Amino acid sequence: MPWDDFVLKFPGIERPTGRVPFKTKLMWTGIILVSYYILAEIPIFGLTSEAVDYFAQLRAILAGKFGSIMTLGIGPIVTASILLQLMVGTRIVNWDMSNPYYRAKFQGWQKMLAVIFIFVEAVPWVASGRLGGSATIARQMGVSIGFLNTLIIFQLFLGGFMVLLMDEVVSKWGIGSGVGLFIAAGVCQEIVVGIFNPLPSKYTPNVPAGRLFSAIYYFNMGSPGNAVRALIPIIGTVVTFLLVVYAETMRVEIPVSYGGIKGIRSRYPIRFVYASNIPVILMGALLANFQMIGRMLADKGITIFGQIGSNGEPISGLLLYLSPPYQLITHLVVGGYVSMTEIIQAVCYMSVMVLGSMAFAHFWIMTTGMGPSEIATRLQSQGLQIPGFRKDRRILERVLSRYIPVVTLLGGAFVGFLAAFADFTGALGHGTGVLLTVGILYRMYEQIAQEQMMDVNPMIRRFIQGG
Repeated sequence: MPWDDFVLKFPGIERPTGRVPFKTKLMWTGIILVSYYILAEIPIFGLTSEAVDYFAQLRAILAGKFGSIMTLGIGPIVTASILLQLMVGTRIVNWDMSNPYYRAKFQGWQKMLAVIFIFVEAVPWVASGRLGGSATIARQMGVSIGFLNTLIIFQLFLGGFMVLLMDEVVSKWGIGSGVGLFIAAGVCQEIVVGIFNPLPSKYTPNVPAGRLFSAIYYFNMGSPGNAVRALIPIIGTVVTFLLVVYAETMRVEIPVSYGGIKGIRSRYPIRFVYASNIPVILMGALLANFQMIGRMLADKGITIFGQIGSNGEPISGLLLYLSPPYQLITHLVVGGYVSMTEIIQAVCYMSVMVLGSMAFAHFWIMTTGMGPSEIATRLQSQGLQIPGFRKDRRILERVLSRYIPVVTLLGGAFVGFLAAFADFTGALGHGTGVLLTVGILYRMYEQIAQEQMMDVNPMIRRFIQGG
């Protein structure tokens, strides 16, 4: 098909022909990280001062900074991935993801759809007036407001396309993925500033903005209730951090042996969080797009999804019940009560996060070659077999099928539950952001350790690359 030829040749970053040395990977990861922080500080030219962030509550997941050319963040990339995974997972498009051709086709379509979604997200946002141009600047330039809005859309496209290319650079030449790196960078910045910022708060000028300094201030003022209120997000962040680290160490180990060498045995680990943090990223992006559509409709007076309050917060309908009650734990601990609306909101949000994460975890392993069949083929190619059974790929697949689907669903449910719970505590960087960041940094640590071993020991390098 002509479209297939086009997407396979879609502009992108060339894949390295051989192994990339660890120092080179570290260098490119550092360059992209610094570039991300620089781009996040470049403001959109011509933007009105009354611009409203539709994704304020999900900003940590989208890894973008509102008002900069990085406003859209990773939203278009993840939305494209969601659409393709749903189509492949439901067999709307019948692609065999174990085939390298179809994997390349998947990646090509994902890039093209990401570019399309940059416009799909940017154009309505600007057209609604919530991210529109300043009439004053348009008059000073001597141009129409329509021309200025077109210029803003171009800046959003430029930032979104640069994020797409930077993600490819990290994925092919760096450590981990660009999507994960950008999320971790944004959340870490928000956590550090949120805890240790000594400057006055915007809303309470006499109180430090940082939660730690704010708690100290309230204790000194004889207001322990407000001090505890300030500390709860820090506690929620720490608890989420510890639970994620613990979950990352949990695994099921399947005994394997080398068919050609008697007496040499090993174990193949299946992580409890088998699909990593990808399901929560996809679920967060899905909710972000729903919030954007609902808010745009509400601005136009169409309230089928709910209404928006004067401060931009959802106050009714699906917009309310598909957003987390950030003050739930605070109201329970400090006030000793929670309203029925908060309880219903918490149950709905928790259910959607858990079920959605389970579904995306399943789709993810099926579309990325992490299913029982693909893993069995990979183990057999390394000469591995289950001790006590004959050397047969079907036996490996049968044994793996007992564990991988169950662990995938349980791990997806766990990360969805933990992300929602952390949101209820008002964790700094938002609960989902903290969950993702800890998982991302843990995986980067493991990959760095693996890369260092491969540099030191050529035998380990050949074994890992053979897998």
